[in-house]
Amino acid sequence: MTGPSEPEGQRQPFEPMPAAPSLNEQELGRTEVVGRPRSVDMAFILWLVTVVALLLSLVIYLAVSAASLEETIRVGLERQNRTMSAEDIKDAAALYRTLAIVINLVFAVLVAAFAFAMRGGKNWARITLIVVAGLNVVLGLFGFSGSILITLAELVLAGVAVVFMFRGEAKAYFGSGQLRR
Repeated sequence: MTGPSEPEGQRQPFEPMPAAPSLNEQELGRTEVVGRPRSVDMAFILWLVTVVALLLSLVIYLAVSAASLEETIRVGLERQNRTMSAEDIKDAAALYRTLAIVINLVFAVLVAAFAFAMRGGKNWARITLIVVAGLNVVLGLFGFSGSILITLAELVLAGVAVVFMFRGEAKAYFGSGQLRR
């Protein structure tokens, strides 16, 4: 059957639309496969060491006796010329221990998850690692890391990891539009 404007014997053969032109390098962005730079691997290792330090803090809080925490709280209150009942001190020690364990466990899981994402080339993960590490150090300064030495170690590890994450070859690795292995 032909259309109304075509005479019955003069039907034109079907011609498909021409193929779209291929995109050039500039339109695709950088398309070469970029290997993971050594600085990203070093940052990843440092983040994993930070996870170990967080888990060490968790073990410290599991190992510290309740009596030791209660005594520390009691001495702290005496220095402030404040008193609490023995039951309140016991409850405060239990709450402090529970919070410290939960905080260290949560931060260990977060740092590990974001470190793996960072190693995979996710730019948002390296930014998030900085925020999480900063919060962890601040909470460590409030005494939730088990030891000031562990807090300082976490601060140094995070600082060096951040430097590695933002070195020149790492910036290229996290640049947008790149394909990764």
